[in-house]
Amino acid sequence: IWYTEVDVMTITVRELQSTLDDMQVVTRFVNAWLPEYLPRRTAEARLQDHMDACASSEFISFGFIAESDGEPVGVASAGNAGLAIINGAISLMVFIESDHRRQGIGKHLMDMASGFAADAGYTHWFTTLPEEHTDSLTWARAHGFEEVDRGYHLAFTVSTWDAATGRKILDETKGKGVCIASLVELQQEHEDWAERLQELCLSFAKDLPIGFDVAEIFHSDTEAFIKSLKIEMKTDFAGSFVALIDGEWAATAWLAKPEQDADWCGHSMTGVHPDYRRRGL
Repeated sequence: IWYTEVDVMTITVRELQSTLDDMQVVTRFVNAWLPEYLPRRTAEARLQDHMDACASSEFISFGFIAESDGEPVGVASAGNAGLAIINGAISLMVFIESDHRRQGIGKHLMDMASGFAADAGYTHWFTTLPEEHTDSLTWARAHGFEEVDRGYHLAFTVSTWDAATGRKILDETKGKGVCIASLVELQQEHEDWAERLQELCLSFAKDLPIGFDVAEIFHSDTEAFIKSLKIEMKTDFAGSFVALIDGEWAATAWLAKPEQDADWCGHSMTGVHPDYRRRGL
């Protein structure tokens, strides 16, 4: 077990433990930093993800907590689950209490995390920051991060969706020769469902607006591709669908499994085969 404890000024830094108490510390820092429009995750959910990654031979999850007189004043949280699109990368987030900034604590946490990641064979960091967090952006750039892509966080209020409208749309699509089936149904009805879904994804991978090779997430190995859907992207197969036209797999949309008792869930992917676009799929 890799472990170290050092003093920086009056700060003690220790490795994150697989306990609910430590994950509550991480969750408190993350939630205080997140913009209001982004959903919050529970400490229990973070702990489960951390333990799943630690038990896996393919994923990694670790972190460090900086303390002053036994009280947490900073956190570094790192992992690679959900980041298969960036080969060899690992996600890093560093949070410091406002009263303890500009003391080198964040740099020290990053250095410790970098040593851990390098020993595990990872080559570079990846982080996502809201544009309005100018201090965070300045810090990241000062410590070697370079911008590679920009994106949007979008919210859709499901409670405004009329079920009758949904049924009407399904009826209309059937009338146009379009069949919409969930991934659960396709698993039951098509022995080659995984290969067909992977083929569909590869057809639109190059068109997705992101600065990395997104095709990495659709692995050439079908078994690894499905594992990515289930483990990394936490895909809800009952809530994810494929549109078929005359038996051809034309479009797909995926939802991530909602956390227990959460009032939100994540939309992780929507893609349409180039031959079937501009039809409202």
